[in-house]
Amino acid sequence: MILEIHFQEGFSHDEVQLLVDGAVADQATLTTRLQTGLAAIRKLTVSPGAKVHIVLPGHGIKETVPADGAHRYVQVNFENGNLVTTPTNQIPGYL
Repeated sequence: MILEIHFQEGFSHDEVQLLVDGAVADQATLTTRLQTGLAAIRKLTVSPGAKVHIVLPGHGIKETVPADGAHRYVQVNFENGNLVTTPTNQIPGYL
């Protein structure tokens, strides 16, 4: 299955790693574009039940993302030093 992770508000030159079953599947430095509220969209091909984590090494944060097949999209915001993840079946929209 394809899991789309939408990094949205609160990112400012933050290094982000996406881990699938413990291995780095993607990494980037993200900054939110204020005009759209979007930093990046990353697509991962994962098996249902895979262990997916978002890691911000510079902040010591590691957050689990559901990859159970129930939700195709995950919205991710960086608020007050925490990652807030919202799984959804609705594709997020941007300007």
